[in-house]
Amino acid sequence: MTLFNHLIQEHILLLQLKGYDERTLDSPEVEGTLFKHLEIEITKAINSTIENYNSTTFILKATGRFSNFPDPIDIHLTYKYEPDKIAISIEQIQLRSNYTKAEIRLSNSYALPHSYEIVRALKIEIALKRRRINVRKSNGNRI
Repeated sequence: MTLFNHLIQEHILLLQLKGYDERTLDSPEVEGTLFKHLEIEITKAINSTIENYNSTTFILKATGRFSNFPDPIDIHLTYKYEPDKIAISIEQIQLRSNYTKAEIRLSNSYALPHSYEIVRALKIEIALKRRRINVRKSNGNRI
């Protein structure tokens, strides 16, 4: 197995362990699509750095549906490939559902929360948004 194949397999395993596969996410995509996209994006990132040797980023997109959240959640994992280290890492995860967004910056790839935990991040963002709206409304009534 080449080093690059090892990097790809390592990240596929990480995503599986953390629940980022079509079955666990209850995704509308065909099973295996996410991992195929990951392999394609990693290959593109590696090929793009052959000549210029600069780090490059790419986004892996997925959709999840969860029993404890009413709407589908769009999941964007931002990856970074560093050719000088021959390393791939997940830098952040962005979540979107209807008009709510949440972003989680990661210290390393293994800090990726399990897919079931991302619902909590969106629920916190919804609660904060409601609180800001209520504060604005209460401040507006005093004027």
